[in-house]
Amino acid sequence: MKFLLGTFFTESAGAIAKRMLAGAGVGVISYIGIATAMERAISFAQSSYAGLTGYIAAFAGLGGVGEAFGIVAGALAFRVTVLSMSKIGVIPK
Repeated sequence: MKFLLGTFFTESAGAIAKRMLAGAGVGVISYIGIATAMERAISFAQSSYAGLTGYIAAFAGLGGVGEAFGIVAGALAFRVTVLSMSKIGVIPK
């Protein structure tokens, strides 16, 4: 009986570990990492935009650079969300 239980646990250790990791939310953890990286990229772009001199900032404001940053950031956030939801299994591939 001991030998059978040992064999069972040895054979199914990979499947059990895989289910435990999926249950722990590996997809959620990867989403948090990607979201943090995206947040840092957006803050870097904002600080770079805030560091412009007066005339250049006015010209960029007239050109709609701030709105363009907002549109690109929104598109990136949407893409990250959809990718992570398909990895988690909420949205079918």
